[in-house]
Amino acid sequence: MDTKPLTRLQFFSRIRKLGFEKPSMQLARNALTYHKDIGNGYVTVSIPKGHESTFIITGRVPHSSIYVDATFRDPNWGTPVVPGDLNCRNMLEVCLALLSGDITVS
Repeated sequence: MDTKPLTRLQFFSRIRKLGFEKPSMQLARNALTYHKDIGNGYVTVSIPKGHESTFIITGRVPHSSIYVDATFRDPNWGTPVVPGDLNCRNMLEVCLALLSGDITVS
């Protein structure tokens, strides 16, 4: 088993395999956004550039939220997540697991 955390390049490759694609216009200059049509609307995922400890999922899905890595301190905004508690090595893996339905975060 590979013990290296998922890189941004690997993350964006895998998110495309899940059916997500880049929109024709990005929502912000400081983040990369991907979306997917799920029939009753779009699911949108934004990852800030150079900042893998936060991601945003919006759309008509139960896990729509801002997720923040709470490994070192508990944030006072968003949904705090400790990747190790979910058997993930970093927040990019948490994002992929949420989008593929492998895990849930309450």
